[in-house]
Amino acid sequence: MAVTYIKRQPDACFWFLKRRKFQNRLKNNAKDDATGMIYTPVVCMDILLRAHFKGLLYYRTTWVSLCSFSQGSFLRPQEQTGKGSDTHVFLCGFFFDFHLFYCPIRGVWLDRETVFLVSKINTYVDLFSGSGGFSLGFDWAGYKNIFSVENDHEICETYRHNFPNHQLLERDITKIEDEEILNLVKGKNVDVVIGGPPCQGFSMAGNIGRKFADDPRNQLFKEFVRIVSLLKPQCFVMENVARLYTRLNGQTREEIKQHFKELGYVVDARVVCASEYGVPQNRNRVLFIGKLTDNTEYEIQFPKKKEGNPFTIKDAIDHYPPLQSGESSVIPNHEAMVHSAQMLEKMSYVKDGGGRDDIPENIRPQKGDIRKYIRYDSTKPAVCITGDMRKVFHYNQNRALTVRELAAIQTYPDEFVFLGSKIKQQQMVGNSVPPVLAKAIAEAIKTML
Repeated sequence: MAVTYIKRQPDACFWFLKRRKFQNRLKNNAKDDATGMIYTPVVCMDILLRAHFKGLLYYRTTWVSLCSFSQGSFLRPQEQTGKGSDTHVFLCGFFFDFHLFYCPIRGVWLDRETVFLVSKINTYVDLFSGSGGFSLGFDWAGYKNIFSVENDHEICETYRHNFPNHQLLERDITKIEDEEILNLVKGKNVDVVIGGPPCQGFSMAGNIGRKFADDPRNQLFKEFVRIVSLLKPQCFVMENVARLYTRLNGQTREEIKQHFKELGYVVDARVVCASEYGVPQNRNRVLFIGKLTDNTEYEIQFPKKKEGNPFTIKDAIDHYPPLQSGESSVIPNHEAMVHSAQMLEKMSYVKDGGGRDDIPENIRPQKGDIRKYIRYDSTKPAVCITGDMRKVFHYNQNRALTVRELAAIQTYPDEFVFLGSKIKQQQMVGNSVPPVLAKAIAEAIKTML
C-alpha cells in the first residue's frame, strides 16, 4: 500500500539529510565532518547500521515495517516480506523525541504516526514498445521501467526522446539471447511484462491443421512467451487486435492462453473498448492478462470502466489552433498535411459525421476503403485511429487531422513529441496503446501484485 499522508517537518531538523552529497554517501562508507555521523551501506538486509547519538537508520527493501533501536546498537527490521529491492531508500532519525522519516527519492518528510509500512515501486518490462504508449501509462501509475525493446530505428528515436531515463534495446528481439535478458534484470524483480507483439498470421492459422503459433508471421508472439518464461513476472499483459479473441470460434484465444498456462499462469482474456476507460476513441482491443499462481481459481483483474459519458473527439482536440491545408503551428507535431485541390473539393461536401455519400456522384470515389472519405462526428468518440488517417477529415476544418491531434485522441500529452517522417509519426500514433488505457490496466495489475 502506498503512503498517502505526507507531513513536512521543520528544515532545521536533520538539515544535513537534505544535501545531495548525503544521498551520494549512501553508496559508500563515509563520515560527515559536520555531524560526525557514520553511514554504512546496507548488506543483505542483515546488520543495517551502527549509529552514534540516538540513532540514524537507512535501508533498502521491498516491504519492511519500521523498527525501534537504541544508542549504539545494531539494527534489524522487525519484519520483512517479499524479496529485497533497491526501489526505496528511507532515512529515519530520532532526535529530541521527533520521529521523522525522510525519503530522498520523493524529497519529503514523513511522520511516524502515518508511516508504518514502506511500499515498493512496482517494475515492468515493455516488449515491442513502439513509441511508448504502454510505457507512459505504466509510468503514470507509478511503475518503474527496467528495460524496453523496439527494433525500428525511427521509433526508437521517439522513445528515447520521451523516455531519456529508460533503458531501451534497439534490437531484433529474436536475436536477443536468454542470457542477455537475464543479465539485464540481474538483482531486480520484474513485476509485469507488457507488450503488443504483432500477430499478422491469421489467414494461414487453422488451415490444414496449422496452429496460430506455428505461423512464421506470429514468431513475435512466441518471443513474448519466451521472455515471460525467462523472467517469470508476477503478471503479464499482452494487448492485440480484437479479432484474436474470436478467431476460429475462440480456438486461437484458447491456444494463446494455453501457452501461458503451461508456464504456471492463470490467464484470462477480454475485449475492451478504449472509450469506456477515458479515451475519446472507439478502439477495441483484446487483453490477455496472466497471474503467476498455483490457485487455478484466481480471478484476473481487468481495468475498471470510467463512469459517465465518454469523451468526444471535440473534447480532445477543439483547443488546438485551426489550420488550413499545409499550415503549421508552434505546437509540436501540429502541422497540417498538404491536400490537392481535388481532395479539398471532395472533403468540402462532407458534413460533420458524414461520409462519401455526401460527395456529388460525379466526383465521388467509387472504390476503396469504406472507412475513408468520412468526417469525424464531433459529438462522439473518434473512430479507431490507425497508421493512415489521411482521408478521414476534421469535423469542421477541411483537412486531415495533424499528428498532434491524432496523438491527443490517443491520450498522449502535448509534451510527448513524435520524431521522424510524417508517415512514420502517424504509424507510431496509430499502433500505440492509449496511455490513459494503459494506466487503467496498470492500476488493475497493481491489485494483483
